[in-house]
Amino acid sequence: MGYQHKFLRHFYIIEQLSIKPQSWDSIHRRLLNKLSDQLGDYSIRTFQRDIKAIDNIFGIEIKYSPRLLAYHVSSKNELKMKLNAWSQLNLNMESSEVQRKIIQDKIDGLGSMYLSDINEAMEGNFFLEFEYHKYHDLSSKKRRAIPLVLKEVNKRWYLLAEDLDKGALRIFALDRVLDLNINYKTIKGKFDSKSYQSIWENTMGIEIGVFGQSVEKIIIKVDEKMAPYFKSLPWHQTQKIVKEDNTGLLLEMELMITNDLINKIMSTVQHTEIIEPNHLKEKIKLNLIKALRTYEKEL
Repeated sequence: MGYQHKFLRHFYIIEQLSIKPQSWDSIHRRLLNKLSDQLGDYSIRTFQRDIKAIDNIFGIEIKYSPRLLAYHVSSKNELKMKLNAWSQLNLNMESSEVQRKIIQDKIDGLGSMYLSDINEAMEGNFFLEFEYHKYHDLSSKKRRAIPLVLKEVNKRWYLLAEDLDKGALRIFALDRVLDLNINYKTIKGKFDSKSYQSIWENTMGIEIGVFGQSVEKIIIKVDEKMAPYFKSLPWHQTQKIVKEDNTGLLLEMELMITNDLINKIMSTVQHTEIIEPNHLKEKIKLNLIKALRTYEKEL
């Protein structure tokens, strides 16, 4: 059986167990249904080998519960994110006839071609060398940086890194990187990557706030039309529902106020109202007044 069939087999096992614990018979029936004649003589011993391979390759541990008489995923952290990525890959492996029935956004995460090299540099404590340009500056500059943390926001990949020439932390948008190479000289920087893995924990988007900025409680009223979207896809991990009725939701979040948050609020301003804090409400008002004046010029 080829690598594609093994990948699909692993994918269907993980997908099925992500929903709920399943017995061996249930797992076997689904594999037969999905892979039919491609599955061959698939035994429970082969399934046990697949479980080990899934743990080694994907970092997902599958265990058997004697109480449930079923197999289950021991930890579901990040499982949804991984399944989304594998589902995309699975779609790309479908036949051209199937793909004609699928409408997808053609824009992938910008800068993703560098992810493999950056991960290799992170694991080996190597540093990167690349050309970097800013949108307002057509020229590019040579940069040397130790990669620390990667993040994807709005179809763009960003890298938090230690700029070796400036001796400071910098955020690089990977779609503005050119000619990236790994320098295989092992180097120890001033900043510990473990200390910065939660750097975006209290913000929205890519901004990390200014020095000394603190987290604030933000209360937003959402109307009934937008309420289901906020419930199904929360804006932030701290989001919680304070009140819910037929007029909508009252939501509370705790994060730093940045331009990324303000822009997010502006994108749904016809359906949302800032209750607290007052200074955030004032910033939204100023943005609305500025926008209104701009459009009044055209009337």
